Amino acid sequence: MKSQSSSLISSSTSDAPLERSLLWVANFGEIKAAFHEPTFLARAALLGLPVVIRRPYISPIMLFTLDPTYQDNTPFIKQIEVVESFLASLTLIKAYGFVLASASSYIELLGESSMRAANASLKHFLDAVVVLYSESIRYRFDSNIVGEKVANSQKTQLYAEIIQRLPALQSLSCDLTNYNIRFMLINECLQMHGKKEKANILPGTSHQQSGSVVLAVSTSKYLGSMMRYKLKTYQLPDRVFLGPTSMDHELAFIMCEVAGLKPGDIVCDPFAGTCSILVSAASYGCITIGGDLNIRVLRGKSTDENFSKNFLQYGLPQPIISHHDVNRIAYQCLCIDAILCDPPYSIRAGSRKGKAADVAHPAESVDDTDNLVTDTVFTRSWNYNKFSVASQHQDTADIFLSVLKFAAWTLKLDGHLVFWMPYLVNEFTEDDIPAHPDFLCLYHLPQQMTMLYGRRMCVLKRISTEGVSHNPFYKRYPSHANFSEKIGFHKSVCKL
Repeated sequence: MKSQSSSLISSSTSDAPLERSLLWVANFGEIKAAFHEPTFLARAALLGLPVVIRRPYISPIMLFTLDPTYQDNTPFIKQIEVVESFLASLTLIKAYGFVLASASSYIELLGESSMRAANASLKHFLDAVVVLYSESIRYRFDSNIVGEKVANSQKTQLYAEIIQRLPALQSLSCDLTNYNIRFMLINECLQMHGKKEKANILPGTSHQQSGSVVLAVSTSKYLGSMMRYKLKTYQLPDRVFLGPTSMDHELAFIMCEVAGLKPGDIVCDPFAGTCSILVSAASYGCITIGGDLNIRVLRGKSTDENFSKNFLQYGLPQPIISHHDVNRIAYQCLCIDAILCDPPYSIRAGSRKGKAADVAHPAESVDDTDNLVTDTVFTRSWNYNKFSVASQHQDTADIFLSVLKFAAWTLKLDGHLVFWMPYLVNEFTEDDIPAHPDFLCLYHLPQQMTMLYGRRMCVLKRISTEGVSHNPFYKRYPSHANFSEKIGFHKSVCKL
C-alpha cells in the first residue's frame, strides 16, 4: 500500500490554522468490505454531506475529505459535529476521527515533519471544540490495532512519545473516564487467506492487506451513541421470536442504510416472515408494512411468541402485516418509499407461490429482443379464513421477476428496491439481475457462502414511473434458474 501523505497542510513547516484538505478517517470492520463504500456514500447522500473519498481506498481504513466549497462556507466546529454525527450513525464503523497524521509505519508517524503537521492540526481542532466545553478539556488515548501484536507497555510508550511530540497536547489533562476528546491510533495489517470471509474483504480478490497507521482525534459527543454499540441490542439470539430465515441483524441494518431510509418513510417487506428486516426499518422511524404467503410464520408459535413481540421488545411501532402472495399485488400504485426483502430461493426455505383453481400458470416467452419475460394473471380471490392455503413451487428465477413487478407497481419515484439474490460463483454476470426500464441497478454486493454459491444484495433505484405496467425481464437466461438443482438440492427439499 502506498503511504498516505503525513502533512495535512500546504506547507509542512507552517503552524498556521488549517483551511483546506482536512482529512477524516472511517475505520470499518474487517469483514463485509463489499458493503463499506455503498453504505458510506448512501448515508452521506441522504444527509447532503459532500464527501470525497481518497483513492485508492484500501479496506478497512477509509480516508476522506469534504468538498472544498463546503469547507469554505461552513465553520469548522459545524463540520466536526456533522461529520462525527454522520460517522457514528453508520452500522459498520467501529472508529472514526479527524486525522492528525497518517503514515505507513510508526517510525514515519513519529517523524519530525509528521508530528509538526499533527500539532498544527491539533491546534486547529482544539480552537474549534473549546466552545463546546465550559471546563478544561480532558483527553484519553485508545487504539485499534489488528493483525499485529502490541503489548500494553509498548502502547503506553507510543502514547508517551506522541504526547511529547505534540506541544498542543501537553497543556491538557488526561482522564480515562471523564474525557472530552479521544485520540485514536489505528493500524490494521490484514492478510486473510482461505477463510469464508475472504469474499467479503474485497470483491474479486482472494486477500486484502492494509498497512496504514493513522492518528486521529474526535470529541466524545457521539461516541456513546454509535450505531455499532446500538447494533448489539438487536442481535438475533436476544429476540423473542425467530425463524430459520430471519435476516442477520447487521445485514438488515445495512439494507436500511443503502436504501437511504429516513423517519416517516413507508417500508415494505413482501416476504416478511418473522419481520426481522422490518424491525431494523422501524428503528429508523419508518412506517413498516408487509406480508407473507406462509400464514404459520405470521401467526407464530403462540400469542407470546410471534413477530409482534419483537417490536414490543424494542419499543417499536407495530407493523401492518397481511397474509398475501407477492404475485397478487394488494397495494395501491406508487405508495411505498422502499422495498427491502429476502425472497426464498431454496436455501433454508423453498420458493413458492399461491395456487388457486382459476390461476393461470406463469408462461415464459421470448420477446422481440430475446429477453426472457413472464406474465401471470389471477382471476379469483383467496380464502383467508384457512390456516394454510394451497401453494406450488416457483422457480428461483421467476420469483425475482415477481419481486421487480411488485416494485414497479408500488414503489415511488427515487425509491429503492433492495433484495437478496443467489448466484453461482463461476457463472454469475450482471445480466443475471432482473431488469426493468424504470429501474437502475446501483449495486450488487456479494456475500459468498460456499465455494459453489453465494448471494448478492441488489440495490435498484426507481428513475421513472412511465413503465408501471411493464413486465420485468432477464437480459439472458439467468444462471440461477433451477438453482436448487444446480447446488445439489433435491426437488423434494424445495417443496417443504
